[in-house]
Amino acid sequence: MAATRYLRGVSTRRMDKLVQSLGIGRVQRLGAIRCVLEAADLEPVPDPEAGVDGPDDRRVVGALVDLGRGSSYSDAARRVRAVRAAPGGPVVEDAGPFDGRLVATWVDRFAPTIREAHDETAWPQTLVLDSTEFTWKNPRTGERVQLFTVLAAWGYPAGRKRGRLWALQAFPTDIAEAWASFLQSLPGEPELVIYDSDKGVASAAPEVWPNVAVHLCEHHLYLNGRKRLREDGQHSLGNSYRALLADAGQSYTGWSAFRNAVLTAPGLVKTHQWVTHWDEQMSQQTARRPSLPAHHSTGVLDPHLAKVRQVLKPRAWTYRNLQRMNALLGLVRLSINLRDRPGDWSKLIAAYAADRPAPGHFDEPPKYLPNEHRVYSLRMHPVPPS
Repeated sequence: MAATRYLRGVSTRRMDKLVQSLGIGRVQRLGAIRCVLEAADLEPVPDPEAGVDGPDDRRVVGALVDLGRGSSYSDAARRVRAVRAAPGGPVVEDAGPFDGRLVATWVDRFAPTIREAHDETAWPQTLVLDSTEFTWKNPRTGERVQLFTVLAAWGYPAGRKRGRLWALQAFPTDIAEAWASFLQSLPGEPELVIYDSDKGVASAAPEVWPNVAVHLCEHHLYLNGRKRLREDGQHSLGNSYRALLADAGQSYTGWSAFRNAVLTAPGLVKTHQWVTHWDEQMSQQTARRPSLPAHHSTGVLDPHLAKVRQVLKPRAWTYRNLQRMNALLGLVRLSINLRDRPGDWSKLIAAYAADRPAPGHFDEPPKYLPNEHRVYSLRMHPVPPS
């Protein structure tokens, strides 16, 4: 019980009170990274549901699951430090530096195997695309620079009302070339792509899939149209233009009615420009809407990209290795899809260890520019010397 409480993150002080109440000794703090229980038998009992034979597999799986759920490398290491001692005998410390660097090596070695076992094999019928950008503000100059971007795809298989996070991948930037690489990462092509007016998607999707319908998100279309109307002073309740806008994305008749009303009205300068810009695309989109799958918004990705931001944003500056980041994002994706089952992962790790005992790693040799700025695979811009 004591070991379980510790692994779940209970503080050292509370653990000390717990073990004293059980009459088995005290918790001792050894430096900054050790925490041991005196005179307690803490040999982990193998969980039959976990498919593991001992504590080492449990440490690895526990750390990887924690990473997928949002822990940092250091926090994951802190949670899985387990200490064993013989009953009544001296304290025995576990060997090995259980810190963030060790957890990073576990990501390098095991996360790709776990991710690949759950990777999708082809694109689904409907694909929802969006991205989130990570930036850093220089505290001395106030300048904000882009660090990297995470591209996301939510997929709906044919005939399914519910989808899942189909792919999640980091790139230094979200330009068209990055989106094209992302879309070419799986075979096949969808019937419908939905996006939120991202220029990279607008350029890459028709290039990669020339025969696929690429539609604007109807929810964001409405919000952007309402913003233009507000800028033109059309914000009162019961406004006729807003009523027409509400139906504009749902049919060709609805779009035509809104377009004609705006283009013939005096004074709607901003809205006139907005309608003119999107008229050709929206006329085509609304005309073919009835023949396509009934998915019309990118909103399904919003909470999941928020989760990605929650996981990465506090430490965004520290991420510089593209392969390791994508291995980590593979774990995050499985957590979002509720596929982070320790028993399944431990079996995959055991199979990997049996087939490929040599450890893998994503460490990158240093690469410098003539001005001594260092180039990293994940970063959009070289990093100046500190």
